[in-house]
Amino acid sequence: MSFIDKAKAKAGEFLNNEESTDQVLDKVEKFATDKLGEDKADKIRSARDAVDEKLGDKN
Repeated sequence: MSFIDKAKAKAGEFLNNEESTDQVLDKVEKFATDKLGEDKADKIRSARDAVDEKLGDKN
C-alpha cells in the first residue's frame, strides 16, 4: 500500500468517526462565530449542522 493510499484510508477513517468530526466542527463553529459575530451565529450553526449530517457515522 502506497503512502497516498494509506493517507486516503486514514482520512476516510477520520471523516467517518462521529466524535472526531464533531470536535472539529465545534472548533470551526466557535472560530467563525468569534470572527463574524454573534449576529451570524444562527447561520453558522445551520451550516455546521448541514456539514455534520454529511460527515461522521453513516449508521
